[in-house]
Amino acid sequence: MSIGDQISDVLVDAIVEALKEELQTNTDKADPAYCAHVQGGKLQDDPIAAGETWGHSLEVHIGDPTSLEDTWVDELASPEDPLVTMPRTGLPVYEIGGSGPVGVFWWRRGTIDVNSYFIIKSYKRDEARQIHNLLRYRVEKVLSQNHANAFMGLVNSENDERVQLFMIVKSRARESGGPGQHIWRGKVWWQALVSRT
Repeated sequence: MSIGDQISDVLVDAIVEALKEELQTNTDKADPAYCAHVQGGKLQDDPIAAGETWGHSLEVHIGDPTSLEDTWVDELASPEDPLVTMPRTGLPVYEIGGSGPVGVFWWRRGTIDVNSYFIIKSYKRDEARQIHNLLRYRVEKVLSQNHANAFMGLVNSENDERVQLFMIVKSRARESGGPGQHIWRGKVWWQALVSRT
C-alpha cells in the first residue's frame, strides 16, 4: 500500500513551487528581496546559511507550528459561513433533516513563515524593514495572484477532495535582533475551502 498525498500536502507543495518560481526563477539574485531558500516544513538548518547572500527563508506549513494553541487548524465549514455558497459546487454543506454534518466542506489551513536575517549583509534599520516587507508583500502577491487560481481545482491523490477557494487571511511582521543585526520574522496565514465527496 502506498501513502497518498492528502489535500494539505498537495497545497503545501503547490505553494512552495509557486513561491520558488516567482521569488527565485523570476527574481534577479542581486535583488535584496531575492529568497534563496523556500521549503515545506520547518527549517532545521542554519537560517543564515540557508538564506545564502541575503538571509531570507520561507517555510510553508500545514497549520501554525509556532502557535501553542490550536487556533489555526482544519475544521468543518459552518453553513453560516458566507464564503460557502451553493453556486460554487452545488453540494450541500449539511444534510437537511439528517443527523448532522456530512463533512462536505472543510477549511484546510496553513501558514508561511517569512524570515529575514540581515546579518551577512549589513543594512540600516529602516532598509532592513523595507526589504523584509517587500519580501512579505511578494509572498502575499504570489498567493493571491489571479485570485489564487493556481491553487483552485487542486485535488488529493484519492480524488475526493478538491480546492474550491483559496485566500490569504492575515499577515504580520515582527522585528527582533539588534544594532547591525536586524532580524525580521513575518507570517502569512492562508486557508483553502475544500469540498469532499
